This record gives sequence, structure tokens and C-alpha cells, in this order.
Amino acid sequence: MSDKIIIGLVGEAAAGKGTVAAFLTDKFGASTHTFSKAMKDCVARLYLPLSRENLTKFSTLTREAYGQDLYARVVAKDCEADEHAIIVVDGIRLEADMAALKGFPGFHLIYVTAPVEIRWERARKRGEKAGESDMSLEGFKKEELLPTELAIKSIGESAEFTVPNSGDFAELYTSMESIVAYIKAGDFDHPHPHRNVLHPKK
Repeated sequence: MSDKIIIGLVGEAAAGKGTVAAFLTDKFGASTHTFSKAMKDCVARLYLPLSRENLTKFSTLTREAYGQDLYARVVAKDCEADEHAIIVVDGIRLEADMAALKGFPGFHLIYVTAPVEIRWERARKRGEKAGESDMSLEGFKKEELLPTELAIKSIGESAEFTVPNSGDFAELYTSMESIVAYIKAGDFDHPHPHRNVLHPKK
């Protein structure tokens, strides 16, 4: 694992994490692992709607039963078996999600964020989860108070890199290309425009 780059993505709903993951796959041949895949597989097998509320309930109940780092352990095992040079871990939401990932050499956390109004519009257009297309702004804000959503901002604020995503795709892609090039170079003594001051050295 020492020669691999593992990029963890944290960000609010519809901030653009999936877009970043897709770009890294297309541009650099990265693989992607998500915290939500195991949850979605289980919830779908139970024939329940894949709503954010149901996924949150399932996440909370299973973490309480099997440990808060349950899904971190699942993703960590997936990363261990992954032979790609760049691995993307999408959907970090809790401090416990970081537990098993921090131990990997080459792990870098990136916070992708955007204003709530922009994210709400994106969520309505994509309709990825049950009820998203018809959700009001107030309803969208209320969902951000769910237990699995509350820690996102604080984790994001401690991330190594922050990428504001309120512009167009070209701007986002340029930012991500620059970050990957910086990580590959490995010269962390020098600053980067998206690198937070909390991380002067790797």
C-alpha cells in the first residue's frame, strides 16, 4: 500500500463528491469505494426505499450493534485488496469512518463543499435518493441535521485539502488535477492553494 494514493472525500449532500470520484476515474484510472455501498446493498435487499432517512437509520443501527467503525473496516478491507495506483474513498461522514483509513500510507482527505442552495438544486435535478426531486429547501436543510450528516462539516474543516465547488466542471477538474499532481510530487513542505494550514507537512 505504500506506493498507492488513497483519496478520501468528505462533503455535504450534492457537494460534488461523486463528480470528483468520476473525474479521478476517467482521468487517472482510479478505483472508487463508498461507505454507502454496503448499506445500500442491505437496504435494497430488504426492499426498502433508498432514502437518506432509511440509510441513516440503517447506518446508525448497524454501527451501534457492530461498532462505530464498522463501515470503515469494510472500506479498509476493500482498499487493502485494491491494486489500483489511485484509490478514491467516497462518502466519509463520521470520525469513526476515518479510523481505519488514517493508518494507510498515502491517505489524503479532501473536503468538497458548496453553498446549501446550490447543493439543493443539484439534489433536485439528480433525484438520486427517494424523495430528492420534490424536496423543499427547508426539507433539504432538515436532512442535514441527521446524525450521519452533522459531523461532515467538522471533519471537512480538519481535512488536508478543501475544494469549493460552486463553479463549473472545468474549475473543479482543474483543482483536482492540481491536487493530484501535488500529492504525486510528494513535496509537502511547499504550500498548495487548496491545502489547509493545519497540514504544513505530510
